[in-house]
Amino acid sequence: LVGDLTNWTSIGELQNLTYIDLSYNSLFGALPSQVGLINNLEYLVLRNNRLGAIPTQLGALNANGAYELLELQLSANELSGTIPSELGER
Repeated sequence: LVGDLTNWTSIGELQNLTYIDLSYNSLFGALPSQVGLINNLEYLVLRNNRLGAIPTQLGALNANGAYELLELQLSANELSGTIPSELGER
């Protein structure tokens, strides 16, 4: 896959997703904040792309009740900014 993830705003509507793996593509831009709305998401694997920023809303994935983000892989990207502190909480 090749493209800018910034405008993938409808991804937050995919409430039944539990696993996203878009590794080893040519995806760039900021991860859409709407990813934080996917209540059932447990695995988010986006390594080896060209992503630039982690939205603060991603922290909501560890505060959504029964489910929590179990694995987050963002290595080998072009990240900038801060990591939401909620991602390190249990």
